[in-house]
Amino acid sequence: MLFRSGIAIDPGSGSSSAGASIDNSGTIVGTGGIALLASDPNRTGFTSIVNRAGGSIGAISGSVGTLSNAGTIEGGSRSAVDWGTEFFAFGDVTNSGVIGSSGSVATLANLSGRALTNTGTVENRGTGAAIAATGGMSILNGTNGRIASGGAIAIAGDDGLSLTNQVTIVGDVVAASASGFGSSTIDSTAGRDRKSTRLNS
Repeated sequence: MLFRSGIAIDPGSGSSSAGASIDNSGTIVGTGGIALLASDPNRTGFTSIVNRAGGSIGAISGSVGTLSNAGTIEGGSRSAVDWGTEFFAFGDVTNSGVIGSSGSVATLANLSGRALTNTGTVENRGTGAAIAATGGMSILNGTNGRIASGGAIAIAGDDGLSLTNQVTIVGDVVAASASGFGSSTIDSTAGRDRKSTRLNS
């Protein structure tokens, strides 16, 4: 199978699975636009990705466990990170660097059942959301944190959302009624710049 990504995980034939951990302080890109690819999200994934200060990674596609970013993850017209809808690996996300994209799809897509602690920047310079999930998610936008979209919606959740905003969110926050994650809670008493919040039933 031919991949045009920087690093691709392929489980091969049969029922085998494959995983990898990435610790990067350099540059990882792919000629096809995807830098890190888990080709079969049912059987492959990145158990952890560490992108250190000064490190640069292009778009990431597939199941990702723990993600820690102090550098730059740039998706371009793609999502910067798209976990997909399968769960090969589990873990939370910490960002003190820059995670960006410029498209109609979310910068962080399918961030479901995970916790994000952001003290850096998560931004979609296009019309898509900065963060979107098909399930429940927990977000702490802490010191120096910025979550922003060039479109209408910064954060979109299809299930329960727990959000604490201490700094800046640019764009609407939209959460559907919770089915399994618990009720949605939003605390932005210490934050600013959020346009509006809609908790849909």
